[in-house]
Amino acid sequence: MSRIRGLFPAWMLLPGWRSDWSRKVLLEYALLRAEPGDRLDIQLGSSLFLTKEIKVPIAARANLAKVVSMAVRQSSPGGGRNLIWRHQVKGRSGKELLVQVFILKNTVLPQLTSQAEAAGASIRMVSIADALNAQPLLDNRKEVDRPLRLWSAATAALLTAALLGVSWIELRETRTLQLRKQELVTEQRQLAEHALRLRERLDQQNAGFTRISNDIQTFEDDHRRLALLLDLTDALSDTTWVSEASLFQRRVQLSGFTSDDVPSLLSSLRNLPWATKAELDGPVSFDSFNRKSRFEFIIHTQSAPGTDG
Repeated sequence: MSRIRGLFPAWMLLPGWRSDWSRKVLLEYALLRAEPGDRLDIQLGSSLFLTKEIKVPIAARANLAKVVSMAVRQSSPGGGRNLIWRHQVKGRSGKELLVQVFILKNTVLPQLTSQAEAAGASIRMVSIADALNAQPLLDNRKEVDRPLRLWSAATAALLTAALLGVSWIELRETRTLQLRKQELVTEQRQLAEHALRLRERLDQQNAGFTRISNDIQTFEDDHRRLALLLDLTDALSDTTWVSEASLFQRRVQLSGFTSDDVPSLLSSLRNLPWATKAELDGPVSFDSFNRKSRFEFIIHTQSAPGTDG
C-alpha cells in the first residue's frame, strides 16, 4: 500500500481531497483559537512549563519513566498530584544520563479540550514544542484519524483495482504476442543476452557489497578499540602515563610510568568489565629521574578488541 501511495499526491488520499489532514498550532499560553472542523496538532511552548534537569545512572535507563516520576513527586508540593510531566534524554555525562523534565499543571489540557469543543474543533495531539521526541501529553490520533484510515483504505482499493485492470489488459496482449513464434524466439535470445549482462552487473554489485562489508568490519573493530581505550583512560589516574599500548587478539599490552601503587593499579585494571585477567609482564623498576615506577602489564580480554596491531 505504501508503494501505491507514493504514486499519487497526498491530497488524493485525504478525505475531501484536502491538502492537510490536521492543522499545527504553537501555543505559548493556554488560549486556543480554532475553526469548526479543525483537527489540531498542538505544540505547547516553553512558557507553559516548569523545566528541570536531572541526572540518572545509565543502568536505570530501562526504568527511566519510573525514575523521573519518583524524582518529580519527591520534589513537588503534594507529591505532584496536580501536575503532569514528560521527559526526554538530552545527552550523557560520564556514566549518567542528562534528562530534561517538562512539568505542566494538569488543568491546562482540560482547558484546551473545552476550548476546542466550544469552537467545534477536535484535538488530535498535544506535544511539547521543545521536546518533540518526548511522549505526547495527549494523543487522540486513533480516534481522530479513523476517517483518514477508512478513506485511505478505500482509495487504495480503487487504485489497486485500476492497476489490476490495466495489468489484465497487458496480460491479454502478451498472450496474443505469444502466438507469434518467430518473435518469441528473437525475444528469447535477447533475454538471454540481457540475463548475461545482469549476471555481470550482479557480480560487480557483489564485489561492491564485499568491500562494504569489509569496511563495516574495520569500523566495528576500530569502535571496539576506542571503547577499550576509553575504559582504560577511566581506570588509570592522572599520575599514570602510558608510553606504549598494543592491542592484540584477546589481550592488551601496556607499558608506562606511574606514581601510584602498582598493585592497586593492577587491581583496578582487573575490575574492567571486559578484562578476564591482568598481570605484570616483567619486573617493576623505579625511575629515579622521573620519580615514577615503570611497569609492563598484560590484560587478557573476553573478546578480541580488534585485529592484531
